Amino acid sequence: MTKVSHCNNRNIISASQPQSCQSQVTSRHFTTTATATRPTRPLLLEAKKTEMIADRIQILLSQESSSSYAVRNYLQGRCRPGQHNPSSSGPVDATCRLKMVDWLYAIVDTCQLRRSAVPIAMTYVDRLLSNPRTYDQRSTGLANILHDRNMYQLIVMTCLYTAVKLHEQQIISPELLSRLSLGRYSIQDIEAAELAVLTLLGWKVSGPTALDFVDHILAMNDDDASSSSMDESESSASRDTIAILARMQAELSVADQSLVSVPYSTVAVACIRNAMDEINYPSSASDLQRLSSVMNVGTFSSEVDDVCAHLKQMTRDSANGAVLSRLSSELVCTVPSSKAPKKPTLKREISSPTSVSRLSVSTDRM
Repeated sequence: MTKVSHCNNRNIISASQPQSCQSQVTSRHFTTTATATRPTRPLLLEAKKTEMIADRIQILLSQESSSSYAVRNYLQGRCRPGQHNPSSSGPVDATCRLKMVDWLYAIVDTCQLRRSAVPIAMTYVDRLLSNPRTYDQRSTGLANILHDRNMYQLIVMTCLYTAVKLHEQQIISPELLSRLSLGRYSIQDIEAAELAVLTLLGWKVSGPTALDFVDHILAMNDDDASSSSMDESESSASRDTIAILARMQAELSVADQSLVSVPYSTVAVACIRNAMDEINYPSSASDLQRLSSVMNVGTFSSEVDDVCAHLKQMTRDSANGAVLSRLSSELVCTVPSSKAPKKPTLKREISSPTSVSRLSVSTDRM
């Protein structure tokens, strides 16, 4: 059994435990720093904080540009008609990704895990399928993955399992994933797939996501909020709205195969820009200019323009039920009552085999 960074006091979410269900986009709440006529210790500390966030962004940019975290659009030129094995479930396409990401979000919402686990899991998938070694029949059993939806589904499920294990306080059990697959994949299949994934990733599992960049940008802009022309309460409300809109678009971007090869930093800048445009944020021009210098990304470049337009269309499609809700009738979640605690309890469990079957996924639906 593969073990990665286990923590003994973490809870395992298994198929036999009851579970409440909650679906929401997490928002980041901000506070503003009071201005003063001369530098004070709190302001100096805030300056250090801004400096630290900028340094972290540079680290994320360095990771993004390294070969270890390189990603390309691996579906181009690989899945042509008649190329797959007739005995397989069919070639993987962009719709497969959309439906699997939709399903992953349903799983983390049901288990009350952070939605950031899904972008992390899909970075594992994208890096794996961008790695030429994955298609070497002699060193891996994944050579035909792009022509076999069953294999692709197993890898996506396994990547979520690994991402939750590494980045959450709870652990989804392999038994639960096996049941969610309606028994198509055994516990042994999932654990063997995890070892194959980690080996091909070189055990490098802390790469950046678009959501990471968005969160760092928002935190940095918050520290500069004292220069805003709005009063404190209005500025805080606007930044909360920007955070919600930007994070929502960052989450949506994970489902789109055409954005796989676009740098996460570029996607993040587009998310922030769209969010500011949506609410006509007064200081957006100065904020975006500062962002451009920190991110080394032209906030009004043609590439960012294209991503902005694409994300706006995805947002409209999502509102109309065309993106990330195509399986809404199959991915049934029960919203907790107003009496339910706002913060999830430590022990969170899936209610019954019936609720598990509602979240089950099959390649027949892809």
